[in-house]
Amino acid sequence: EACVRQSASAEFTVCDGTGRIKARYYSGGDLEDVGPGRYVSMFGQIRTAPVVHFAVAGMAAVESADEVSFHMIEVAHAALKLGTSNADFTTPPPKKPVLRSAGLTEPATTAVAAVAAPETSPPKTSPMSGKPLRAEILRFLQAEGEVHPEGVGFSAVCAHVEGTPASEVTTALEGLVGEGDIFTTIDDEHFSCV
Repeated sequence: EACVRQSASAEFTVCDGTGRIKARYYSGGDLEDVGPGRYVSMFGQIRTAPVVHFAVAGMAAVESADEVSFHMIEVAHAALKLGTSNADFTTPPPKKPVLRSAGLTEPATTAVAAVAAPETSPPKTSPMSGKPLRAEILRFLQAEGEVHPEGVGFSAVCAHVEGTPASEVTTALEGLVGEGDIFTTIDDEHFSCV
């Protein structure tokens, strides 16, 4: 769109269809076929100092309209590929809050939590490990997870299996996460059942 030539460089204002940006090309090469209103093919890097600009490493005038069409198709293809991968990651999480906020499961789950809570209190006295520890943690998370939709904290799990070393609890939780029985919720320290 604009061109200012100096002895060792040239500064351009270019537009690629998404917006205008300044481009600087440091070269003693021949730039006579490049000017305002011409399509160019360039590559380089975005720089932020002294102002945001495109530092051109190589540039050539476009000789055929096919090059422009091919570039537009290539950009659209890349944008579609990037757009579809993000949609896959964001689709599953909204489903769970909708089910919990429906209100249909709330009365039933509070009754289950009230019944399950007394059953989980006796094993606090002796340290546990292995499969019994995993089973107890899973029972505790099922009972408490209904009351705490944000997940049950690591400290609450450790307090429930009192006497069991925190490293054993961490190993059991990692195993349950690996098997897909539980998952982390708001951070790596809060857990809930699947």
